[in-house]
Amino acid sequence: MMWKTQPRSKSSNNIAYYREGSGTSILFIHGVGLRLESWNAQLKYLKDHFDVIAIDEAQFFTDLVPFVKWCLY
Repeated sequence: MMWKTQPRSKSSNNIAYYREGSGTSILFIHGVGLRLESWNAQLKYLKDHFDVIAIDEAQFFTDLVPFVKWCLY
């Protein structure tokens, strides 16, 4: 399967992410061995209705806590 590479931004704590849309936020976290592009089908549809945020390659869950707070507040 060919995935379209999504543009990435970097958070202040160096986590790469893709964000688009507006409204209520939905956070997508991929599984081990995948990339944020595994969510492309969902992102394509939901970005018209929600603020979609997909993170890429977080090393540990504890790295995500500050990022999630940054996204939602």
